[in-house]
Amino acid sequence: MLKPKTSLTFDEGVYARIERLYKTYYDDMLRFARSRLRKSGMPNDGIDAEDAVQNIFLKMLKSVDRIRVISEPKLRAYLLAMVSHEVSDMVSRERQCADIGEYADFLEDEDFTEQLYIREACLTVSETVGRMDRKYGATLIAYFCYDMSVKELARKQGVSESAVYSRLSRGKKLLLKTIGEKPYSV
Repeated sequence: MLKPKTSLTFDEGVYARIERLYKTYYDDMLRFARSRLRKSGMPNDGIDAEDAVQNIFLKMLKSVDRIRVISEPKLRAYLLAMVSHEVSDMVSRERQCADIGEYADFLEDEDFTEQLYIREACLTVSETVGRMDRKYGATLIAYFCYDMSVKELARKQGVSESAVYSRLSRGKKLLLKTIGEKPYSV
């Protein structure tokens, strides 16, 4: 195995351990990656599987201290979990690219750019709402996504209507603050 040309300094024990991990677990990791990719419906699962495993070894070089701490019996499970996460990331990136590609053929350049901005904004909003305190996030989702009335929300949440209005207002302010916009009137 070639030693990477990086500014990181490793002792020979680290290289030896990573090389041993490569020789010992590479085939298992590759087989597992191929299986996961095949189940997800990704094309070219052989090449992508190799990419996933190589990415894992590159990550190991960057975080050698974590690898040193893991005991030998748990190491195989740890490496396969890393493969699983890497494959999930690859599949998600591939699907995002495929979704965008569907629009590319039908939209003019300005429309395409606008759709990208809208999609990115929606992802940002949904991630931000998901990280909010549950009472604000759930209220915003129920009100805006499921068109529930304030009265329905008050009944379901067991609070007054004014509490629902407060939660909506605070939730919108938190959302705007987190996204980086200044609220004009909430």
